[in-house]
Amino acid sequence: MDAVETAFHQTVENCNKGTSKARLSLFFHDKSDLKCKETSWRANICTPSVNSYIEGLEPLTGTATMEFRQGLATSVTVMEQNGVTVAWVGDSEGYLHKVVRVGDSSKLLYWTDVSNGEGTLIEKSTALDSKGEFGYFLTGDKVLKFPVGSCSIYRTCSKCLRSHEDPLRCGWCDGRCAHSGECPKGTNLFFDQCPIEVYNNPDHVHGREDVIQRVNPKSGPTSGGTMLTIAGDNFGYWWRESTSSIKITLGGRVCEIINWVSSLVKCKTPPAEGAAKVDITISVNDTNRDAKKNYDVIHTLTLPSAFEYKVATLSGVVPDYGPVAGGTNVTLLGVNLDIGSQRAVMIGGTTCKIYKFNQTTVQCSTSAAPADQEDSELRVALAIDGVTIPFISESGLGFTFRFMPNPFIGSIAPMTAFYSEQPAIAADGVHLHSVSKPAMVTRVASLDNQKQESITTACRALEDGRKLLCPGPSLTQFSVISSAELQKHRLRIQAQVSFQMDGLHLPPNSTGGEGHFTFTYRPPLSSYTPGNGSGTKVAQLTEVLPCYGPVAGGTNLTLRGTNLDTGSQRLVTIGESICSIKRVDSVFLHCTTSAVSMDQAHMKMPISLNISGVEVPFVSKGNFCSHFTYKPNPEVYDIAPKAATPSGPSVIEAQGKYLDSVATPVMVTLTTSLNNEHQGYTTGACRVTEGGRKMHCPRASLMESSFISSTEMEEQQLPIVVQISFRMDGLHLPKNGAGEKTYFNFTYLPEQRIVAFSETAEGKEVGVTAVHTTSIIAASSITVITTLVLSLWVVYRRGHTRNSKRTSGDERIVLMTMERAAHGEQSTTCAQSSQVTDVQPLIPSLCQLDERIKATLEEKQLLIDRKAVVLGSVIGHGNFGCVHEGYLHVGPGRDVKVAVKTLLHSYTASEADRETFLKEALIMKDFDHPNVLQLIGLTVDKKAGLMVITPYMRHGDLHTYLRDERKDLKLPDLLIFSVHVAKGMKYLTEKKLVHRDLAARNCMLSEDLVVRVADFGLSRAMYEKEYYTDRNPKTQLPIKWLAPESLAKSIYNHKTDVWAYGVLLWELMTKGAPPYPQVDNWDILRYLDQGLRMPKPEICPNELYEVMRQCWHHDPAQRPTFAELVDDITFLTTCLKRKKRNTIVRLDAASAANSRREAASTAELP
Repeated sequence: MDAVETAFHQTVENCNKGTSKARLSLFFHDKSDLKCKETSWRANICTPSVNSYIEGLEPLTGTATMEFRQGLATSVTVMEQNGVTVAWVGDSEGYLHKVVRVGDSSKLLYWTDVSNGEGTLIEKSTALDSKGEFGYFLTGDKVLKFPVGSCSIYRTCSKCLRSHEDPLRCGWCDGRCAHSGECPKGTNLFFDQCPIEVYNNPDHVHGREDVIQRVNPKSGPTSGGTMLTIAGDNFGYWWRESTSSIKITLGGRVCEIINWVSSLVKCKTPPAEGAAKVDITISVNDTNRDAKKNYDVIHTLTLPSAFEYKVATLSGVVPDYGPVAGGTNVTLLGVNLDIGSQRAVMIGGTTCKIYKFNQTTVQCSTSAAPADQEDSELRVALAIDGVTIPFISESGLGFTFRFMPNPFIGSIAPMTAFYSEQPAIAADGVHLHSVSKPAMVTRVASLDNQKQESITTACRALEDGRKLLCPGPSLTQFSVISSAELQKHRLRIQAQVSFQMDGLHLPPNSTGGEGHFTFTYRPPLSSYTPGNGSGTKVAQLTEVLPCYGPVAGGTNLTLRGTNLDTGSQRLVTIGESICSIKRVDSVFLHCTTSAVSMDQAHMKMPISLNISGVEVPFVSKGNFCSHFTYKPNPEVYDIAPKAATPSGPSVIEAQGKYLDSVATPVMVTLTTSLNNEHQGYTTGACRVTEGGRKMHCPRASLMESSFISSTEMEEQQLPIVVQISFRMDGLHLPKNGAGEKTYFNFTYLPEQRIVAFSETAEGKEVGVTAVHTTSIIAASSITVITTLVLSLWVVYRRGHTRNSKRTSGDERIVLMTMERAAHGEQSTTCAQSSQVTDVQPLIPSLCQLDERIKATLEEKQLLIDRKAVVLGSVIGHGNFGCVHEGYLHVGPGRDVKVAVKTLLHSYTASEADRETFLKEALIMKDFDHPNVLQLIGLTVDKKAGLMVITPYMRHGDLHTYLRDERKDLKLPDLLIFSVHVAKGMKYLTEKKLVHRDLAARNCMLSEDLVVRVADFGLSRAMYEKEYYTDRNPKTQLPIKWLAPESLAKSIYNHKTDVWAYGVLLWELMTKGAPPYPQVDNWDILRYLDQGLRMPKPEICPNELYEVMRQCWHHDPAQRPTFAELVDDITFLTTCLKRKKRNTIVRLDAASAANSRREAASTAELP
């Protein structure tokens, strides 16, 4: 301002002297003569007699920079305070800034929002009063009078004394900020001392967003422990205790300081003798000074009756039950429930999450409870500031809560209603009375699918929780579809119906998320008149068959009715998919379903027929289905038998899953003529059994194909191979790993005929020859003993034979049973002593003991005299050979039943096989544990070779026992099995042994149902499809039981055994279902690396599934030890016994299907 004033005087002087640096203003004088007249200097320059209205011709230059963090400067008002230039700058967001100029820059001293949060910009037109005390600013349609010349803009003492750069030189005077002209006479103006300040409300300090009520909470329990928060200023700092201290008392008792800073202090209230209001006294001694604090605080402040001690009590809990899944909104009733700083509600050991409270109620939502708390009556406890509130029964309500079984809804009826009808919908399920306030949610979309609307109605549980009755809304109650649109619309409108059962949303979809039932609103019957408009022919539907089919589509539907051939255009839809019409007449229409996504499996979809744009109604004429249910795609794993004579079994059994997803499965047999010039197909309908796991199909006769005559059959003594596949609606099964159609080979064996080996002995070349032993028929019962069927391939290789002119004479002879040949597998010929024939000498002796091995066995005292062992029937197959039932003679009149394991009669077995076989036996020698299979000894048979003798396990392997549907297993039984395996593995771990192939198939079950871990050499013969061959063709690996590190890096240790144990637990809970059924072996590592794991089986307790998940932790270090697993599962078993309830595990058709559906769901994260 000094420069402006000087420039003003200089311009007047230049004009009066008549210089060219000034002239008369062109706005007030004649433009032809603007030259100033020379005159003497006058003292009063504001009222000159000559040269009025002049202007300087030299510009006044200067620089002053102001920066703003946000907003644009919209007004500037400059004034002088105590000789310092001050600018008041308004911005586009309604903020007013006080800025002092410092050279060519500026410093922000103060800012405030004068628009009261409206963000209205400050206009450029401003004004100051004559004394410079107030400024006038325009914001919106208001004029703001602001004290630009006062220190009162600083609302607190700390801000007041920190504003030492303000030219007004502010200080603290009588409880407010003032400069010397504002402080009353006789009152001290302090520049170096502030009092304690406690804010009354958030508006006390203008512009502060972190200010809360001065004391919070204002009340607490008499037991103390309330975290008291006091907001204000000048409390000092806890980290400057040498120069800063604070003390707070409530009613004379010390409040324990927890933390404090300058603007906030927290302390824990002391206990009180009874309910009362008390004073809060705050004493601060803070003499610390620094760049931001240039004053002392030595002050004591008392807040009268600022805190009240109260007594809280509970009087009841409603509702007093809900599902174990949680989500029940529980209300606790009582008095003074809003006191204190912290509240917590516990139901037994489960947290109930508080979402609202006031003086008389606390509302919380239950968390999911452990399975062992189901049907348990648990105490509800409310703790305020760490102390449980007492319960006083006044209303007759209780203080306990019962977790009920989770509800399940399987279906609803009806599933249709007319537009204006309000249907009464009944939901069928179980445990529907576990929820106190069940509700049905009906959701409808607008006709353009741009908007959605939901209507919720309360439901009522009936029939002991097996039915839920809910009033449904009419379509006219939804606002997203207007009445005018309904009058024009003549098609079905689909709605989604679901049920809110506290924390459960029913029904779930295929991935466990929120699903729904499809409900259909139909137009009134008066709308149905397809045809030429005469109304004489009304189309109607009466029946649809079949009512279900696979999601892959291809199901041929038949719609029956009347006048179905009227009109010009027809469209059949199932839900939102189209059923392609193949043929139509007056009374029926044939169409083929389209493929839909897998998440629509198990969903009922309405079937709709539209003729000429009008929907055809269903008219009941007895039992019919108006909906179509998509089911999971079927899979076929294998067939049995794979070989037979033409006079053999007439039925082929197919094994798989979801085979009942197709109403009419068909087996297709492809036969090729003997000269390979012709092919023909024969088909036969199959019958599904065992809940969709098997189906029986009539075997095609070779003569049905017309390509092979009866004469050719009689003359043909070579096997004839046909190709078998299955037509499952739109699917052709089986499929290979790439998803391409393939087939099973079935071999027709020639009828029995004995062929001599003389030609072979003479060294003559022979072709493919079938060798059979004659069937033995008992005279009395005419029982046919199974014949030993062998095929002989003779392959000549390079060598030398004396009696032959050929240069290649060494011959390799490989014997295979025809059944195994059909499988494409190596032989597991398990010949018993009574079955030895002339063929046997052709089998090389692979198990002859050399002296080194024999010495090892004798040293270990493992050799048993062969005469003491009686070999019986074959009872199973192992990795290296067959397992026989046998007896061991241990003394006079004492025979012990044993199991005898022999090496396979396979020419391809090597020295490594024999060594591995022996190694397994030696490993078992020192075992001594009730849950580990022990070794009795070994013996040598001249024909059968080396044999391992172990205790006889009456019930066989655990996997077979689980799959036996005749067994009535209970959950505690399965848990005991899991404890047995864990104990056995704990013992092996202590012996420093890594099993590498722990699975249910490799655990044996004794007569007293004790599980023993066995097969320490990667048993695989019965489960070839679950293995793959790695680098070593002799090493088969159990892919779906291996840990990721084993698959990726071939790492095997106790932690990889723990992973396999988790898979074994899953086998137990699914009663032997194959793991990861829809994941290919080659894709299993990628599946696991994505964090995906198998879902929880239906009957599996939550705690046990958590154990499985721990076993499947990707980090081996995070997996439990077997010692920990023994303790955890033993504890879980004990808890279940205490509940005195038995969960019977029956793997009938329904539960088996459920288990497989769960196994097929693959979207669960850790």
